[in-house]
Amino acid sequence: MWKAKALTKAQREKVAQITQILGVGDSMAQDMLKASAWSVTRTVNAHLSEGFDTKAASAVFDQFKDPEEDAILAEGLERYCEALDVDPSDGVMLLVAIRLGSPSMCVFPRQGFLQGWAQYAAPTLQDQAKAVRRMSKEMEDPAVFRQVYTFAFTYGLSPGQRSLPLESAVAYWEILLTGTFPLLDAWIQFVQTHHKRAISKDTWNLLLEFALTVGDKLDDYDPNAAWPVLIDEFVENYRQEQEQQA
Repeated sequence: MWKAKALTKAQREKVAQITQILGVGDSMAQDMLKASAWSVTRTVNAHLSEGFDTKAASAVFDQFKDPEEDAILAEGLERYCEALDVDPSDGVMLLVAIRLGSPSMCVFPRQGFLQGWAQYAAPTLQDQAKAVRRMSKEMEDPAVFRQVYTFAFTYGLSPGQRSLPLESAVAYWEILLTGTFPLLDAWIQFVQTHHKRAISKDTWNLLLEFALTVGDKLDDYDPNAAWPVLIDEFVENYRQEQEQQA
């Protein structure tokens, strides 16, 4: 009697991923994966795209795409944001970049655009504007906000860069940490006056922890904690300035 060929370990792992992501049974997961040449990404995208009006979404994309490249670039993105009624400098656009698979700043390829909006069932411009408003609510989730903050560092890098240019870092801090970090103005003044160099990934990531855990009077600052040197120097400088003003 003929028997089906046993799955490899890698295939079993993919079946487990699809059952977890899409909530289908093992047998259906296998069939879906086989139809997509055992690609988890293609299987998920195919499932999400079922019933999605790709033609309508492509028509929106074509309104704003670059005439030379199959992507929405800086000029088109500015017009797209205007059509969505969102400020291009709003932090939610970083979450949009994540959801639409933007590989670098102001670059939104067609594939990511279609796949991203398929996940939100948002083929039309009106649907997408509503989805962006939902994303603004998502940003209130601490886990989502942390994801966006972490993403901003890599997103702001140019090819070959490992540290974020200070000008870019300041711009992102003003977008993301205003209203969250009570000492933001003092921090920005300090790095612009005393540091004057690019920001490392470690400093970038830990500044968020610092902003969320240390109060405006630095009462909760622990000098023995593993803060980056730049943050320790900021605290020392800030306290000295406060003493001089007292």
